[in-house]
Amino acid sequence: MRLLIDNLDGKGPLDYSAFVEPGKSAILSRKLNALAELKVRLIANGAAFTVPAVNARLELVLNNGTALFTGYVTAAPTPVYFGYGDT
Repeated sequence: MRLLIDNLDGKGPLDYSAFVEPGKSAILSRKLNALAELKVRLIANGAAFTVPAVNARLELVLNNGTALFTGYVTAAPTPVYFGYGDT
């Protein structure tokens, strides 16, 4: 699967698949008479990482090109720092 995010900055959709937290996958939930929701945790592991902007367009697609989810970032990403809360 590939996670594509277009931050609407003129660069087009960028592949964020390498930034998905290792060992975890995107959680896609669909409910009757409700909007589909995608939850994914991203790890910034280099200078190439750009924090997704609010209203950025998301696409979760299979390797064969089949779209599983399309939507938008609805809230500002919440940073969690390594070592946060540790003594």
